[in-house]
Amino acid sequence: MDSTSAVSLAASNTSFQVQVAVAKKAMDHERAQGDAMVELIRQAASVGENLSDGEGRSLDVYA
Repeated sequence: MDSTSAVSLAASNTSFQVQVAVAKKAMDHERAQGDAMVELIRQAASVGENLSDGEGRSLDVYA
């Protein structure tokens, strides 16, 4: 392998590693967004349960 091929291979490998790192970061971000959405749903369900069992009667609701 000549030096030009070695440099080209190293550059391709580095580019691939960067692409993988970016993809992992994007997946982590999407996972965090999903976790936040699940938490919001749980909180909303909790509020709904409190309202239905009378615990939330002091809640002011404005239409």
